[in-house]
Amino acid sequence: MLNINSRYHATFARIKNPKNEGLFKKLGIDVTISSTNVIMEHITESLPTHPLTHLMDIPERNLEVVEVRIPVGSTSIGKAVKDLSLPTGSMLTLIIRKEQKPILPIPTTVLMAGDQVLLP
Repeated sequence: MLNINSRYHATFARIKNPKNEGLFKKLGIDVTISSTNVIMEHITESLPTHPLTHLMDIPERNLEVVEVRIPVGSTSIGKAVKDLSLPTGSMLTLIIRKEQKPILPIPTTVLMAGDQVLLP
């Protein structure tokens, strides 16, 4: 830990496990530096953005739940759920739109740019 005694008083700590950040904050550490988070930020910056986010695995059902953001310019914009080419065994289970309640899609629900779509 490093305590800088100047105009500003702050305590810094380098942490190995980002999961422990909350514990350090409770101990009064002002700033935590996690090498794991720094590395992840560099990796994230170097990768192209991808609208797919893994949310969870349900191993006993052999399922993976993912979120897909519909980007501007996507060919899915304006299409009804029934007209989407989803992988076999996939189903669109929820649509989240900005400033609206989540939507339980029906076959005629139309996708819009910016929609967050959940699929198992």
